Amino acid sequence: MPIRVCCIFTLMVLVLAACGPGEPDFERGLVAYDKGEYDTALKEWQPLADKDDPRALYRISVMLVEGKGLRADPAKAAKMRHKAAKQGHIEAQYQLAQMFSNGIGVKVDPVLATHFMRLAAKQGDARAQIGLAEFLVRGKGVKRDTAEAFEWYRKAAEQGHVEAIYEVAEMYAEGIGVNWDYSAAAEWYRKAAEKDHLKGQFQLAQLLEKGQGTDKDLAQATKWYRKAAERGHPGAQFKIGQLHAQGLGVAKDAAAAVKWYRRAAERGHAAARSELADHYASGEGIAQDRVQAFMWYNLATVVGDTSASRRQDELREKMSPDEISKAQALTWQRLRAAKAD
Repeated sequence: MPIRVCCIFTLMVLVLAACGPGEPDFERGLVAYDKGEYDTALKEWQPLADKDDPRALYRISVMLVEGKGLRADPAKAAKMRHKAAKQGHIEAQYQLAQMFSNGIGVKVDPVLATHFMRLAAKQGDARAQIGLAEFLVRGKGVKRDTAEAFEWYRKAAEQGHVEAIYEVAEMYAEGIGVNWDYSAAAEWYRKAAEKDHLKGQFQLAQLLEKGQGTDKDLAQATKWYRKAAERGHPGAQFKIGQLHAQGLGVAKDAAAAVKWYRRAAERGHAAARSELADHYASGEGIAQDRVQAFMWYNLATVVGDTSASRRQDELREKMSPDEISKAQALTWQRLRAAKAD
């Protein structure tokens, strides 16, 4: 082989050796981790972590928390996250705040939880902004400050975080941390509702029904109540039942009212239980059944509807001892089934 060719070949071998697979590579570790090849991932990340690379420190801390490729060791994970957090790693800051908040691998320390949550929040992490806002509302690890909490919720909301959007609406509606403003509340509830936030849909419907902070619009209120009802919101289910019972915004339909009252009642809504009992007692929209009516009055009183007790007493006078006994037995069956769930 000519000397010139031999020298070039030797040089190529040396270059390839210097850049070969022996050199640790963070991205290669990620690929291996995603494939479940945890030993390979660790081989790529450990040399980097030894040099305090925040990315590698955090990724190994995840392995230690989840017990993937390493024996689970939350305390060691917390130390590695602390090193990464001090270097500005956002996820390490947020997760370390959670560890101090919940006592995972470290002692519960609300002050340190707030400190690291604030670091991540200042870097724009929406979850951390919400977490910090929650700490400020509760006065956990920091002096209670609802005005500052509102600002952090708003920062997260402006990033499109739906829970933060809902919280901003709630604070405007209740005048917490900001001047009470139903118009602003309606605007933010609508944003939450349009992002499929269940409670946001219900609250927007209420404002539309009452004309608070927005034009009164029963058709729109009904639309949002129905959306929330179909997704299982008991308050919205009760409202749809009421609207059908009264023929407001929808066709008057006692059977439809019973259907929606039942759905809400089965989810523990006190007024819905009373209304369902009324329908069983009167036979409106459903076959009259005093045993079922008595049972639902019973279940309404259990969840705090004091008016149900009076109506139950009126019904009792029309029932036989055997009917009352059956109703009591059905009540206990439902209560036991609910407790088992």
